[in-house]
Amino acid sequence: MMVKKHVRPNPQRNVKGGIAEQERAIPLSNVALVCSTCGPVRIGHEVRGDRKVRVCKKCGTTLDK
Repeated sequence: MMVKKHVRPNPQRNVKGGIAEQERAIPLSNVALVCSTCGPVRIGHEVRGDRKVRVCKKCGTTLDK
């Protein structure tokens, strides 16, 4: 994940000012799960049998293995 960072010029470290790109980790809350039929979707939880599984909100398919 590449992010843009505004950098001030620093002549001591020989850094030029402007907008620089940096590699950063993406927060887990910003990652969407992908349904095999719908694409990126929101999820819901259901109890099927004795297990709690993740379910696609659009089509209702199970997202767990």
